[in-house]
Amino acid sequence: MKILQVATHASITRGGAVQLYRLARELLRRGHDVTCIFHAWNGRPAPRDAATLRGVEEAGARLVFYDMTRWRSILRFRRFLKSERFDVVHTHRDLALEFVTAATLLGPRPPVFVTNRGSTYRLHRFSLTRWCYRRAALDRVIAVAGAVKDVVVRTGGLASERVEVVYGSVDTEMFDPARVDAARAREALGIPPGARVVGTVATWAPKKGYDYFFNAAAQVAGEVDRRENVEPDGAAPVYFLAAGRRVERKMSDLVESLGIRERTILPGHCEDVPSVLAAIDVFVVSSTKGEGLTGTIREAMAMRKPVISTDVSGNREIVDDGATGLLVPTRDSESLARAIVSLLDDPSRAERLARAGYDLVQRKFTNAIRGERIEALYRSIAEAKTRR
Repeated sequence: MKILQVATHASITRGGAVQLYRLARELLRRGHDVTCIFHAWNGRPAPRDAATLRGVEEAGARLVFYDMTRWRSILRFRRFLKSERFDVVHTHRDLALEFVTAATLLGPRPPVFVTNRGSTYRLHRFSLTRWCYRRAALDRVIAVAGAVKDVVVRTGGLASERVEVVYGSVDTEMFDPARVDAARAREALGIPPGARVVGTVATWAPKKGYDYFFNAAAQVAGEVDRRENVEPDGAAPVYFLAAGRRVERKMSDLVESLGIRERTILPGHCEDVPSVLAAIDVFVVSSTKGEGLTGTIREAMAMRKPVISTDVSGNREIVDDGATGLLVPTRDSESLARAIVSLLDDPSRAERLARAGYDLVQRKFTNAIRGERIEALYRSIAEAKTRR
């Protein structure tokens, strides 16, 4: 098949773009012809984005840029679609969907037209996005979790059969604990030998709940210090790691006020996420809303780390409380702190959860499994239209 993937993103650094890249690679591996379109102001990518975008071409896909905010780009893109005659057009995020919809309103429709939905934000009644979702020209909405499907059906007014759940994937070749030297990763991050590390990886945003993470960290630190006073020379010290853009700028004052600065590591954005995860003993997601299914959960599980997550959106679809990880209420630092302490106190239980999470990822969340499901969906839509 000749497949077009359209992203709102300008680089491959965030969840939706990373998932597009992984899907494109898998579809190429399966023998398809893949073109990827990314958003770029004035149709030219910024130099800072070149490094990540190069990976698309190195994988074997063609790379094209459009400024999706300009009407002139819509007209150019319409001509591009007519000349290329793609079998499948697959958009990622709302702007990409609206861009393709505008270009195909009065022209030939793609034989197969699908879009991804990655968040549990409701579709507002009179929004352009909701209108695009409800058009007959859009064959399917691909929801990244059952929780996302529920919101789309409820607030978008779509029939359930028009929304397909296909979970995002993790690159199990990259996120492989056997390929990362954990000791070297900890040394590079300045983690003292023997320390236990509670960590998270996410670009700062209000919905990521970093204030709850650090308040829980302060409570964990207080409990560890109390025990140390009662039983000197007891357990190893606990450090807290939060890797992501803007975290230090946004959270330094809170970390300082909580008195945990000396045991907190804020390395900023890290390209080598597998190494960061390898350095962590307990992985935490403290998000409060809006997630579809947090991608770093899959990555941490692939690195065989025990996961604690807030019970937000679709995260419970992968974190089975007490089986593949621990779930805690959102916006509840005390519950989060208790869960962290429980795993630090019981390494055997932490290892059992880590192993179960790792096995789950290998069964359900690899690039190959997702690629097979998406390919099958494309074919089923095309075949159903042929039979009409």
